[in-house]
Amino acid sequence: MNNLIPVFFLAQLLLVACSVQDNSIERNKIALNVSQQPSSDDKSNESSNQLGRHIVDIFEDSQGILWFGTGYNGVASYDGKDLNYITSEDGLCGMTVANIIEDKDGVLWFGTYSDMCRYDLKGSKDSRSGSFAGFEKDAAGVPYLGYGWKRVQTDTDGNLWVNTHQGIFQYTNSEFIEFVVPGVDNTKISFCNTPGVVSMDFVDSKGNLWFGTDDDGVYMYDGNTFSHFTKKDGLTSNSITSIEEDRNGNIWFGCSKLMDSTNEREAGVCSYNGTAFTEYLDVDGLHHNTIHTLYSDRNNDLWIGANGTGVYKFDGESFKLYKEPKGVDYTDPFQIGGLQSVLEDSKGRHWFGFSGGLFRLEGESLVNVQKNGPWE
Repeated sequence: MNNLIPVFFLAQLLLVACSVQDNSIERNKIALNVSQQPSSDDKSNESSNQLGRHIVDIFEDSQGILWFGTGYNGVASYDGKDLNYITSEDGLCGMTVANIIEDKDGVLWFGTYSDMCRYDLKGSKDSRSGSFAGFEKDAAGVPYLGYGWKRVQTDTDGNLWVNTHQGIFQYTNSEFIEFVVPGVDNTKISFCNTPGVVSMDFVDSKGNLWFGTDDDGVYMYDGNTFSHFTKKDGLTSNSITSIEEDRNGNIWFGCSKLMDSTNEREAGVCSYNGTAFTEYLDVDGLHHNTIHTLYSDRNNDLWIGANGTGVYKFDGESFKLYKEPKGVDYTDPFQIGGLQSVLEDSKGRHWFGFSGGLFRLEGESLVNVQKNGPWE
């Protein structure tokens, strides 16, 4: 990633930004239609045709509705006909939605910079008429979530994992249970690349859990024991931003350069085959560059965001580059620049969320999808 914002500076700005947001949770509100501009601290989007200045996450729910987590403008949904926004005025727990997931009961979870909340669409006529439920502060069994990223993951059994700056929690039978990764150095400064010092980032095809950290490498848990990997073992950095698996069963790591590092060879992408790590020094943008986004689609092709270069597709043997589209914004100190999210939907369409707007793959090009489309 070129023109990177120093991560520690980003962390401080996020804390300030989050502290002024409205954390109240309202119930049974109706969201704004696209014809009504969502309220936002980011006034630049009010006159823009882009879905948001940043498309931080993209998700398709079990009803086929597409959801777009934005920076500053809440969450947008597209049901194939209408584009709608949900904001803090409607009960959303934060205007920057960094993570969207659906649990096994069909309830959506939104992780934001400010808080975490659930959105239930059962019995709703459309995506605008669901009901919100938050978590009562200071109630027994509810962890202090604090400010910063809130990220929710599911494992192969459908269990929910909640990553916060205060630690990792499993959400089981309506209770939060803390999960401790032994050996993590909690005294190190969090650089805000991942949610807090450590986060549960990925479950591989063998059921192993992978935990990325801000400055302590990565941990793998096989259900019985933990394994720890750092730069000494072959990682390109000890700060992990993304984890994925390719069609050959190799585990890939997106890494970033730490603020205080003077090592010009630090950061980039690397893969692990169970024995050794591999760097990709002959591929432009995949070395000496922060890699924030990795995504494996339904064909098991691996998509890699190379900031300043574009998006690579790796088919297990070779890399294909789709050049970075015009309009990608690296100037916002509150957000990570470049490719922020990828989704292949149930119709086989590939969507890409950039700092700058939403794009869809059409042939060999990334086409900008604005509020008025083109959606098909």
